[in-house]
Amino acid sequence: MDIRYLKILSFLAMTKSFAGRRYLSQKLGLGEGVTRRLLDIGRENNHISVNRAGVRITEGGLDYLTQILAKCGIKPLIYTNRFGEKLCGQICVAFSLNRPVDNIVKFRDEVVRRGGCGAIIAYLKGGSIYIPLAERRLEDLDSDLASALRTLLKEGDTLIVSCGDNFGQAMAPLDVVCVMK
Repeated sequence: MDIRYLKILSFLAMTKSFAGRRYLSQKLGLGEGVTRRLLDIGRENNHISVNRAGVRITEGGLDYLTQILAKCGIKPLIYTNRFGEKLCGQICVAFSLNRPVDNIVKFRDEVVRRGGCGAIIAYLKGGSIYIPLAERRLEDLDSDLASALRTLLKEGDTLIVSCGDNFGQAMAPLDVVCVMK
């Protein structure tokens, strides 16, 4: 499994729209040749459909992505370009991880090593999203984002908000969780 392929499928699943090869290359920070090869794989496996408007993830692609990410224990939730101004980068992607992160600093550093410019690791605690390293609530940083995320998290999940200058960098937690597993 090529992690870049999972990032393409994740991007298409989150944006829920058609995207051209050049656009995907730019948004994910991939070369066009790499993107073309990965899209060919997607088409061969019926994970994407291709037409004049670009490519779009299929139901089969969504099922495949969900299955693979479930094995890793991670799920992309939402993306935003607003939170980057409070953290770093142009785009941030929020993930839920179905287990605690034992060493938050090590995990955050791995996200940065794999392309992210920064990450927040947090947990649901007393109805709020608590950020242990900052000893504060996400609600204090961005109440709208916290409100949107709270409805998507379950007790016991770890929230990871990773940012980067493109989606590929912001999706660095996929590298950390799925590749290191």
